Amino acid sequence: MKINIVKPVLPSIKNIANSFSKALSSGLVTNNSQNVKSFEKNLKDYFKSKYEPIVFCNGQMALFSLIQAWKFYLEIRHTEKVYCIIPSFTWSGTINCLILNNITPIFCDIDNSFLLDLKNLNNEIKKIKIKKNKIRFIIPVSNYGNIVNIEYLKTFCKKNNLIPLLDSAPAFGSKYKGAYPNNFGIDEIYSFHATKIMSSMEGGCAVTNNKKIHKYLTYLRDFGQFEKKFGNIKLPGLNSKMQEISAIVGNYNLKNFSKILKTRFNIIKKYEVFFNKFEKKKIFTLMNVDNNVMCCYLYFPIIVNKKILKFQNYLKKNNISFRRYYTSTHDLEFYKKNEYLIKKTNLKFTEKIKNKVISLPLYSNMNSSEMNYLFNKIEKFYKLN
Repeated sequence: MKINIVKPVLPSIKNIANSFSKALSSGLVTNNSQNVKSFEKNLKDYFKSKYEPIVFCNGQMALFSLIQAWKFYLEIRHTEKVYCIIPSFTWSGTINCLILNNITPIFCDIDNSFLLDLKNLNNEIKKIKIKKNKIRFIIPVSNYGNIVNIEYLKTFCKKNNLIPLLDSAPAFGSKYKGAYPNNFGIDEIYSFHATKIMSSMEGGCAVTNNKKIHKYLTYLRDFGQFEKKFGNIKLPGLNSKMQEISAIVGNYNLKNFSKILKTRFNIIKKYEVFFNKFEKKKIFTLMNVDNNVMCCYLYFPIIVNKKILKFQNYLKKNNISFRRYYTSTHDLEFYKKNEYLIKKTNLKFTEKIKNKVISLPLYSNMNSSEMNYLFNKIEKFYKLN
């Protein structure tokens, strides 16, 4: 048996053929056409958000544009040196959004939740001696679908005069105290990539609670245009509109998402029971999820404390896919060669686990035979039975 790292949840052609045929017949297949607009409306209903989420061609462009919109709103000149607090343990795409917006990332440590260690930030940032008024943003990343303490984040930001932007790319469906971060007034983005739990094949969205930011986002995804007659622009944006076919798939999956999520959480419960046995024996260390968080788990991350190389080779031999996901982005070639583009605090926990974390397959349409195969092979390797 082969266990893939993910199996995208996508509709069959018969489920979307009529909508796609109508779009093709009309010729309106992009430029914020009918299905894109309905997708945004449906996302607003789903999130119960203040404004309709703005959809993009992918999640990275949603984040890039959200950062750019806030820079414009705060009247930060492109030549001005400003900083953003962000975990090093994340995906390079997040960091690239800062660099391309001429914002210097301050790489900070994570804790055993695999999330930004908010409680130690002040002490760590003091050590690198950056003027406080130059640190303008903080971007916690919802790694594996886990979510930081939103109330603590808001308090921290108010005290330090920071704009919080949440990279929730892998966390569609996760909640904090039964609500989404944007319901607490935090602007955030999501990805709808095929590997994500809620997929439109490719795509993403930004959710904001600020009327001006919302308007800027609509401009930014359309070259920065605010009117079409002369193509006049408010700010320099990129063509990052979602196509109709992605919106059609997104609408279909969103309509069925509660069923998808219910099935997924049943699978997650079985994973937690199984892997807790290994944590008790200190073979694996699991991601800590706060009781206030309903985590949808994009993959199932583990810190492998014993025989990691042999374990990885064993998984490969038995056709079980896994990912080294996430990673310490400060170690990636570009950032190592261009250290002037970044700042680093003490990354003690990140350094400790960076070569020991692997992500195991966990997908919404996983059947019992696939799960049992995975569990049995792991038990056999560590001789727990």
